Amino acid sequence: MGQTQDDVMFDWDNQPQASYCFSFYIDQTELRNLDYLEYLYWLNRVYGVDYPGVYGKALPDTLVWRDKLGL
Repeated sequence: MGQTQDDVMFDWDNQPQASYCFSFYIDQTELRNLDYLEYLYWLNRVYGVDYPGVYGKALPDTLVWRDKLGL
């Protein structure tokens, strides 16, 4: 973070420093809400009756936003 290459005007108004973000997750592809809802619908139709835990584990955690790192 900060400028790390030479500046022609020698205008160094910030110092380079390392910055880390430990709670950042990203996927390779974008996913629309509609796609996720269709996936949940499919899981419920295929596994809902015999294995309800499979569908339950696929549901999003709605309490994650209460966590201090979830902001």
